[in-house]
Amino acid sequence: MVTPSFGLKPSLEGEKLLRFCFENYPTKNQESECVYVELRIDGTLLSIGRMEKEDPETYCITHIAVRPELRKKKIGSYTVKFLCNRILSLGGRYATASIHPSFLPFFTSLGFRVDQDGEIHLDNGTPLVHLKKSLVRKRNKNKSGY
Repeated sequence: MVTPSFGLKPSLEGEKLLRFCFENYPTKNQESECVYVELRIDGTLLSIGRMEKEDPETYCITHIAVRPELRKKKIGSYTVKFLCNRILSLGGRYATASIHPSFLPFFTSLGFRVDQDGEIHLDNGTPLVHLKKSLVRKRNKNKSGY
């Protein structure tokens, strides 16, 4: 069974995976408020995700890293879903991400939509696509509204 663990900084193994997947991953923690999720199975790290608080209702998913031999097996999707659930538990209502255009199908399959009002960032000359997802907590049908 996949076990998520949340923290304010990654494990050594998680940081190693982030550095492997992102060549310009910062060597020191940035000053923003961030949360990491690591997914493990039997103690083995599968993936790591990172999000930063933008404002009280919005969190930005900044990094998703999956071990190369485990890609295309829905592990990245689970990582994003765990981050979105964490955003809800922290009182957030929106998840955003600024991504390379090649990751657009992955994020749109998870319910993210292109945010036309988002800022345009450049990554080695390639404009990044700004995405946003509205998060809603599912209501328990057994509870009355009032």
